[in-house]
Amino acid sequence: MENIYLEKNNSMEHFISFFDEDRFGVVDNTTSISESAFAYSDTDMLLFKNCAPDIGEKAFEGCESLVTVIFGEPGTDETIERSVLKNLKLAAATGDYVIQADAFKDCTKLATLVLPEVKGKHKLVIENDAFCACGSLRTVVALCDTIDFTGNPFANEAEHLTFICKENSGVARFAREHGYRSVYVD
Repeated sequence: MENIYLEKNNSMEHFISFFDEDRFGVVDNTTSISESAFAYSDTDMLLFKNCAPDIGEKAFEGCESLVTVIFGEPGTDETIERSVLKNLKLAAATGDYVIQADAFKDCTKLATLVLPEVKGKHKLVIENDAFCACGSLRTVVALCDTIDFTGNPFANEAEHLTFICKENSGVARFAREHGYRSVYVD
Protein backbone atom coordinates (compact mmCIF):
# COMPACT_ATOMS: atom_id res chain seq x y z
CA MET A 1 0.00 0.00 0.00
CA GLU A 2 1.27 3.43 -0.86
CA ASN A 3 0.08 6.79 0.36
CA ILE A 4 0.04 9.78 -1.94
CA TYR A 5 0.87 13.01 -0.13
CA LEU A 6 2.94 16.15 -0.35
CA GLU A 7 5.96 16.23 1.93
CA LYS A 8 8.43 18.95 2.85
CA ASN A 9 11.40 18.40 5.21
CA ASN A 10 9.96 15.17 6.69
CA SER A 11 6.64 16.88 7.36
CA MET A 12 3.48 15.62 5.71
CA GLU A 13 1.96 18.79 4.31
CA HIS A 14 -1.15 17.46 2.61
CA PHE A 15 -2.63 13.97 2.33
CA ILE A 16 -4.03 13.25 -1.11
CA SER A 17 -5.13 9.60 -1.19
CA PHE A 18 -4.27 5.96 -0.71
CA PHE A 19 -2.96 4.03 -3.66
CA ASP A 20 -5.32 1.12 -3.18
CA GLU A 21 -8.88 0.58 -1.99
CA ASP A 22 -8.02 -0.86 1.43
CA ARG A 23 -8.44 2.49 3.24
CA PHE A 24 -5.62 1.59 5.61
CA GLY A 25 -2.82 4.13 5.91
CA VAL A 26 0.77 3.77 7.06
CA VAL A 27 2.77 6.89 7.86
CA ASP A 28 6.48 6.15 8.26
CA ASN A 29 9.39 8.35 9.42
CA THR A 30 7.42 11.61 9.41
CA THR A 31 8.02 14.38 11.96
CA SER A 32 4.75 16.27 11.67
CA ILE A 33 1.28 16.18 10.14
CA SER A 34 0.31 19.69 9.02
CA GLU A 35 -2.95 21.47 9.75
CA SER A 36 -5.86 19.85 7.88
CA ALA A 37 -3.53 17.40 6.06
CA PHE A 38 -5.93 14.42 6.29
CA ALA A 39 -9.13 16.44 6.82
CA TYR A 40 -12.23 14.66 5.52
CA SER A 41 -10.31 11.71 4.07
CA ASP A 42 -11.92 8.27 4.10
CA THR A 43 -9.30 6.17 5.86
CA ASP A 44 -10.42 3.48 8.33
CA MET A 45 -7.16 2.92 10.20
CA LEU A 46 -3.86 4.77 10.55
CA LEU A 47 -0.56 3.29 11.64
CA PHE A 48 2.25 5.71 12.50
CA LYS A 49 5.20 3.36 12.03
CA ASN A 50 8.66 4.37 13.27
CA CYS A 51 7.46 7.85 14.14
CA ALA A 52 5.48 9.98 16.54
CA PRO A 53 4.83 13.11 14.52
CA ASP A 54 3.32 16.27 15.92
CA ILE A 55 -0.32 16.38 14.86
CA GLY A 56 -1.43 19.79 13.60
CA GLU A 57 -4.70 21.53 14.30
CA LYS A 58 -7.62 19.89 12.46
CA ALA A 59 -5.19 17.42 10.81
CA PHE A 60 -7.80 14.63 10.83
CA GLU A 61 -10.95 16.71 11.19
CA GLY A 62 -14.04 15.06 9.74
CA CYS A 63 -12.46 11.66 9.04
CA GLU A 64 -15.80 9.97 9.63
CA SER A 65 -14.56 6.48 8.66
CA LEU A 66 -11.51 6.53 10.96
CA VAL A 67 -11.85 3.82 13.61
CA THR A 68 -8.29 3.21 14.88
CA VAL A 69 -5.13 5.32 15.25
CA ILE A 70 -1.93 3.54 16.37
CA PHE A 71 1.49 4.99 17.03
CA GLY A 72 3.59 1.83 16.74
CA GLU A 73 4.06 -1.24 14.66
CA PRO A 74 3.26 -4.94 14.79
CA GLY A 75 5.85 -7.25 16.34
CA THR A 76 7.58 -9.96 14.32
CA ASP A 77 4.49 -10.68 12.24
CA GLU A 78 4.49 -7.94 9.60
CA THR A 79 0.79 -8.37 8.85
CA ILE A 80 -1.85 -6.26 10.46
CA GLU A 81 -5.19 -7.78 11.22
CA ARG A 82 -8.07 -5.39 11.71
CA SER A 83 -9.46 -7.26 14.71
CA VAL A 84 -6.24 -7.78 16.67
CA LEU A 85 -2.73 -6.38 16.72
CA LYS A 86 -0.44 -8.92 18.34
CA ASN A 87 2.95 -8.04 19.83
CA LEU A 88 2.46 -4.35 19.18
CA LYS A 89 5.62 -2.30 19.58
CA LEU A 90 4.74 1.28 20.51
CA ALA A 91 6.40 4.08 18.62
CA ALA A 92 8.85 6.01 20.80
CA ALA A 93 8.80 9.77 20.68
CA THR A 94 12.33 11.16 20.51
CA GLY A 95 11.29 14.58 21.76
CA ASP A 96 8.24 16.44 22.97
CA TYR A 97 5.16 15.44 21.03
CA VAL A 98 1.99 17.52 20.53
CA ILE A 99 -1.56 16.73 19.42
CA GLN A 100 -3.04 20.16 18.71
CA ALA A 101 -6.59 21.41 19.32
CA ASP A 102 -9.29 19.88 17.10
CA ALA A 103 -6.74 17.47 15.57
CA PHE A 104 -9.32 14.65 15.48
CA LYS A 105 -12.48 16.77 15.61
CA ASP A 106 -15.59 15.02 14.27
CA CYS A 107 -13.94 11.61 13.84
CA THR A 108 -17.28 10.12 14.83
CA LYS A 109 -16.26 6.45 14.50
CA LEU A 110 -12.85 6.71 16.19
CA ALA A 111 -12.94 4.00 18.85
CA THR A 112 -9.29 3.17 19.65
CA LEU A 113 -6.27 5.42 20.11
CA VAL A 114 -2.81 4.00 20.87
CA LEU A 115 -0.40 6.81 21.74
CA PRO A 116 3.40 6.59 21.45
CA GLU A 117 5.72 5.94 24.38
CA VAL A 118 7.20 9.15 25.72
CA LYS A 119 9.96 8.64 28.27
CA GLY A 120 12.46 10.57 30.33
CA LYS A 121 12.54 14.32 30.01
CA HIS A 122 10.22 14.32 27.00
CA LYS A 123 6.48 14.81 27.27
CA LEU A 124 3.28 14.35 25.35
CA VAL A 125 0.96 17.36 25.14
CA ILE A 126 -2.67 16.92 24.13
CA GLU A 127 -4.46 20.22 23.67
CA ASN A 128 -8.04 20.99 24.67
CA ASP A 129 -10.70 19.64 22.27
CA ALA A 130 -8.17 17.52 20.34
CA PHE A 131 -10.81 14.76 20.29
CA CYS A 132 -13.91 16.97 20.16
CA ALA A 133 -17.04 15.14 18.93
CA CYS A 134 -15.42 11.69 18.88
CA GLY A 135 -18.46 10.03 20.43
CA SER A 136 -17.33 6.46 19.67
CA LEU A 137 -13.95 6.78 21.42
CA ARG A 138 -13.77 3.94 23.96
CA THR A 139 -10.10 3.05 24.51
CA VAL A 140 -6.97 5.17 24.85
CA VAL A 141 -3.68 3.32 25.36
CA ALA A 142 -1.25 5.83 26.90
CA LEU A 143 1.92 4.36 28.42
CA CYS A 144 3.59 7.75 28.69
CA ASP A 145 5.79 8.74 31.61
CA THR A 146 4.96 12.43 31.20
CA ILE A 147 1.80 13.85 29.69
CA ASP A 148 0.29 17.33 29.78
CA PHE A 149 -3.34 18.00 29.02
CA THR A 150 -4.46 21.55 28.28
CA GLY A 151 -8.00 21.35 29.53
CA ASN A 152 -9.81 18.09 28.81
CA PRO A 153 -9.32 16.92 25.21
CA PHE A 154 -11.79 14.06 25.83
CA ALA A 155 -14.59 16.09 27.46
CA ASN A 156 -17.43 14.65 25.36
CA GLU A 157 -16.43 11.02 25.89
CA ALA A 158 -16.57 10.75 29.70
CA GLU A 159 -19.13 8.02 30.20
CA HIS A 160 -17.54 5.36 28.00
CA LEU A 161 -13.81 6.12 27.89
CA THR A 162 -11.20 3.74 29.36
CA PHE A 163 -7.49 4.56 29.66
CA ILE A 164 -4.92 1.76 29.57
CA CYS A 165 -1.98 3.31 31.39
CA LYS A 166 0.71 2.96 34.06
CA GLU A 167 -0.72 3.08 37.57
CA ASN A 168 1.31 6.01 38.89
CA SER A 169 1.44 8.03 35.68
CA GLY A 170 0.07 11.44 34.81
CA VAL A 171 -2.46 9.67 32.58
CA ALA A 172 -3.78 7.65 35.54
CA ARG A 173 -4.07 10.85 37.61
CA PHE A 174 -5.86 12.62 34.74
CA ALA A 175 -8.29 9.69 34.37
CA ARG A 176 -9.08 9.67 38.13
CA GLU A 177 -9.57 13.45 38.22
CA HIS A 178 -12.03 13.36 35.31
CA GLY A 179 -13.94 10.21 36.29
CA TYR A 180 -12.68 7.96 33.48
CA ARG A 181 -12.08 4.25 33.91
CA SER A 182 -8.48 3.02 34.00
CA VAL A 183 -6.79 -0.32 33.43
CA TYR A 184 -3.24 -0.43 34.73
CA VAL A 185 -0.30 -2.18 33.07
CA ASP A 186 3.38 -2.40 33.97
